[in-house]
Amino acid sequence: SELPAYIVRHIEQKRIQGIEIFNNEEFYPRAIDYADQYNLAYIGATDAHYPMDFLFDLKKKFRTLTFVFAKENTPESIKEALYAGRSIAYADQKLAGKENMLKLFLRSSLKVLSYEERNGKFHVRLLNESDIPYLLDNGVLSDRIRIPAHAVCDMTRPLSQLTQPFRVTNMYISSTERLEIPVSYLLASKEMPEMPYVDERKVSFVKEGLSIVLSCGEGDTYYTLDGTEPEFGSASRCEGAIILDAPCKLKACTYKDGKPSRVYERYIGFSRAIKCKGRRQGVSYRYYEGNFKSVSDLEKIGEMKAKGVKSYLEFEDDFRNEDHFGYVYESFLSVPVSGAYGFSLKSNDGSDLFIGGVRVVDNDRAVGYVEANGFVYLEKGCHPLKLRYFDGYSGEYLLMEWICPKQTYGETVSASCLFVE
Repeated sequence: SELPAYIVRHIEQKRIQGIEIFNNEEFYPRAIDYADQYNLAYIGATDAHYPMDFLFDLKKKFRTLTFVFAKENTPESIKEALYAGRSIAYADQKLAGKENMLKLFLRSSLKVLSYEERNGKFHVRLLNESDIPYLLDNGVLSDRIRIPAHAVCDMTRPLSQLTQPFRVTNMYISSTERLEIPVSYLLASKEMPEMPYVDERKVSFVKEGLSIVLSCGEGDTYYTLDGTEPEFGSASRCEGAIILDAPCKLKACTYKDGKPSRVYERYIGFSRAIKCKGRRQGVSYRYYEGNFKSVSDLEKIGEMKAKGVKSYLEFEDDFRNEDHFGYVYESFLSVPVSGAYGFSLKSNDGSDLFIGGVRVVDNDRAVGYVEANGFVYLEKGCHPLKLRYFDGYSGEYLLMEWICPKQTYGETVSASCLFVE
């Protein structure tokens, strides 16, 4: 619903310059949209006319607050910040505000105590210096990142997760959206310029390919698409949308007052939809036997024993070995809407997934049960899918799940989305 006309008139005439997002612990999500639309101050209030400990148990929680980003601790400076909309509303560990304000607040809350990369993983120790806990979620329960208040958070994750988008679940930028950042955004020191990254809300398919927009802080941002370092003045300067005509390795860096930000580095995979002739539901398969150490061994050294069409990605007990076997599945994946899709492969032993020729998930490990994840941008329509799997010994398992745009958690890919010609 829209604000009444008389309220809008008061806003336009500067008689209303703020809007209440929280009152006591009541939360008005739609008010966030109004604050953004009309550039109003985000307010957290209580209407209390008595001491706060009458309303809140202050030993257990904080009262509702308004954080104001003022240049000085003076009435004039605070008033200027509120009129400019530089505020964040807070209640019950929830924060609502403009995206740039929330990012500034989050960066100020966290301190990197240590960071290193080894064996395909990153190891980081973060200190949350604030009174507010944070939960980062990418839709995979096992990947959730919890950063308690006034506590240290230790993380050991695959390097691929550095650039995956995570929602900060208690930071609201609209009535329906949360702040989304890559983990790598949190790893720069507070003295460095803000690291640029892909704004997931502004990624779209266009006639020429995939259009992406970098979220950049103050300064000049430079980028490359071939994996080379984005040095000041020697790379492309970011001045709007970037159009990609093929998957690429993006690197971007922001320079401010001669200082570089942390380099944002990400492989951006995407697939355009293709036309499929006469489809019928199912998945084609080829069954192999052999002593496999990698999914690439299946078609190199494996002996194909059977092939056919299944209704889904499943093993055929009638002919397969107890151990030392593998499958290559191929199908067309029907994608309901354009957007970013997350995929998960859980397997014992190795597996990998290609969509539109892009390797989305790499779980090629002969080490028993392992889960791996990946993201790809897919256009609405059909996309060639190829899934490879092998079993070494002692147990066999394979499960593919996906997270569609606007979904919170992953689910099994429905058989109704898989077709053969």
